[in-house]
Amino acid sequence: DRLPDIAYHRRLLSSGVTVEYDHHFRTYLKDGSCPTADLIAALVPAFPNQIVVGMDLARRGYWHGRGGKPGLVWLLTVLPKLLKERGVCDDLVQRILTNNPRRAFTFATASQG
Repeated sequence: DRLPDIAYHRRLLSSGVTVEYDHHFRTYLKDGSCPTADLIAALVPAFPNQIVVGMDLARRGYWHGRGGKPGLVWLLTVLPKLLKERGVCDDLVQRILTNNPRRAFTFATASQG
């Protein structure tokens, strides 16, 4: 999501892949904009089951426990608010935050027979 080109992401999603966006908080912390939220809002109606969000919190300065921000709470508070402000309905927010990650990270084991 560092390249918020909707046409590029639409082509990528059209191939059937699931994408994960995790850059959403960085630009917001710098200047209050959120191109990733704009990107998600434009794409999620057409690709509701293929978008997942996460956070790359590698820097300690992003952790609340170390006195930083935004912390993981961002995913449950600020990002949903930004998406809803852009017209993303509650169902789609729930999908990208919960349902899609659950499906993406569920592994089936071969049945033992």
